[in-house]
This record gives sequence, structure tokens and C-alpha cells, in this order.
Amino acid sequence: MLAISKALDVPYRTLWGWINESDEYRQRYDEALEEQDEMLRMKVDEVLDSTRKGDIQVESEDFKEWVDSLQNQDQQL
Repeated sequence: MLAISKALDVPYRTLWGWINESDEYRQRYDEALEEQDEMLRMKVDEVLDSTRKGDIQVESEDFKEWVDSLQNQDQQL
């Protein structure tokens, strides 16, 4: 929302006020947040799948451990 505020040259608080002054606008904002969350989940899943397949080489030991822990959780389900 900060990027929109800057692009429109409207103060952040003003933009936030406009969103909250209408139930419809607030509902649309909340729906957009949910859609953004879903998109990010899908992107993370894509990266994890590529990592698991070996398409992406990971250098970070912390990340490797995290991916391994996710794989273990998947196997337990």
C-alpha cells in the first residue's frame, strides 16, 4: 500500500482512511490481501519443489535444514 500511496502522491493515512470509510472498500482490501497471501504461498511451494528436485542449489545450511524439516513433516502426514 505504501507504493500505491507514493504512486498516487497521497499520504498513506489518507489512503488507509479511504479504505476504511467503506465496508465495500475494506472487504475488497481484505480479499486482495488474501489473494496476495495465496500467491506468495504458491511461489514458496514452487521454490521448495524446485529445491527438493535439485533444480535449485541451496548454499544456506539454515535453509537446507528448514527444507528437510518440511519434507519430514510431509512424510509424517
